Amino acid sequence: MLDLLIKDTPNQKDVQVSLEGFLHRVQRSLHRWGVGTLDYDLDLLKKAHHHALKLLRSYQDPSCFKAAAAMSMGLVSAEPISTTLPNQFGNLKDKQNAVFGILESVYWMHDAELLLHDGTLKILSQQIDFSYHFFDEFVTAVDGSGWPTPMPTSDFSAEYHTRFRLLALNFESLAYQNNKTCKYPPPENLQLDKYFNTLESGSESPVQARCGNN
Repeated sequence: MLDLLIKDTPNQKDVQVSLEGFLHRVQRSLHRWGVGTLDYDLDLLKKAHHHALKLLRSYQDPSCFKAAAAMSMGLVSAEPISTTLPNQFGNLKDKQNAVFGILESVYWMHDAELLLHDGTLKILSQQIDFSYHFFDEFVTAVDGSGWPTPMPTSDFSAEYHTRFRLLALNFESLAYQNNKTCKYPPPENLQLDKYFNTLESGSESPVQARCGNN
């Protein structure tokens, strides 16, 4: 479905082919996980696409990362897939639309072309992957428990746009983990290192902090 969102003027045939391809990938994945039936609502899937396209078009020249976030949020909003995932997904098995939103995004971002601001063309040639802990947290974030989830025909609130941008940044960071040559250089003109080096010449020592798994 991500291919559909980054096209300027998709026609009805484009929509049909893209949605059928998405459903085919979902069905094959479910089969490999031991689930024999895919239950979905085609009208809701079309609404998910409409929702994502409307959100994406509220931004000028959106990246593929914004397209990934928009598509994922569209699926979560419309909930076209009702098949429960197998038990190995644990607490994620009822978040099937968020799961497939992420997987479909990763599927399309692999080998995607990025045109940087200076005109340089980069390709996300390395497969995107993630740890189980990241996947668990990311699915929960995409699923949006506690966030406002408008109907596909409603306007988007400021909170919704904030959630959208944060998810897009997560997709971007995820893509750059294995494609480090594609990311932009650090903002040297801001001299952010001044913050990190504040205590280097002083007598104080930085407080030791521990980062847990949560």
